[in-house]
Amino acid sequence: IINNTVQSKQTLNVHCKSDDDDLGLIHIPWNHYWGFRFRVNIWSTTMFRCHFTWYGGGSHLFVIFDPWRDDDEFAAYPACDKCLWQVRRQDGDEAICRIEGGSDPYCFPWLDNV
Repeated sequence: IINNTVQSKQTLNVHCKSDDDDLGLIHIPWNHYWGFRFRVNIWSTTMFRCHFTWYGGGSHLFVIFDPWRDDDEFAAYPACDKCLWQVRRQDGDEAICRIEGGSDPYCFPWLDNV
């Protein structure tokens, strides 16, 4: 699930795909959500990569689902059943954050900034 919380309050344009599925271009109004469902394959190699753009926000890449980060009980971050992501800003270490229950968010920079 992706939540548009960009600082400029612009519509967030998202294009997500895996090696097997292309979810197309989605437009998420500010402070709205969009999500999709899938099953991780038996080899735990299913990954979804997303391209994010918004007016004045540039163009950014991020792996929105990585089984070794989001679906592994031994990973550095807890596994999520419904992974909720907030797209926040165009730069910095807290550009996109995974939100869990009552805990602090797990925030990451865009892959294009690494």
